[in-house]
Amino acid sequence: MALCCIIGGLIMNDKKPIISTKTVITSFAFLIGLFLSIVGINAYVDNRIDNAINDPEFLEELTLKTRIPFLIFDEKGRYLYDTGALCHIDNIEFLKNDEGKNEIIITTNTLFLSAPILQSLDGGAEFEEPRKGTQYQWHYIIAPKRGWAVSGKPQPRRYKLEIIERFNK
Repeated sequence: MALCCIIGGLIMNDKKPIISTKTVITSFAFLIGLFLSIVGINAYVDNRIDNAINDPEFLEELTLKTRIPFLIFDEKGRYLYDTGALCHIDNIEFLKNDEGKNEIIITTNTLFLSAPILQSLDGGAEFEEPRKGTQYQWHYIIAPKRGWAVSGKPQPRRYKLEIIERFNK
């Protein structure tokens, strides 16, 4: 009832029409059409997204593009697990530097814009900021600590090297 009074007030003002009935009906029809169009477009986009995320080919492509290649290796230089990082690595070298600290030198075959991320999987290792060596080398200084002992034997410390693929091509 109130809506009719408001519409009536818009249409008639002192018995003179301000807005015609045709204009009001056309405006309501336009708003309803606009609303239905938005709902339809939203349903279409949702359907396209649902179809894409349930497509095995799309999921495989997405996985390949978003995974971060990494390499797990130990201090004896053995490669224990690789998910594609090894194709960017030429050499991994363990040295004791001039200050008596252990140093890992990663030599890559690709020029990276940022240092690969090195983590100790066995805990306890403290890394300094990686330093850029030659064009394709990164130097990681670690505190001299031993690996965990099992049956009295020290185990080789394991490391994980993640490659952030932001490199110059």
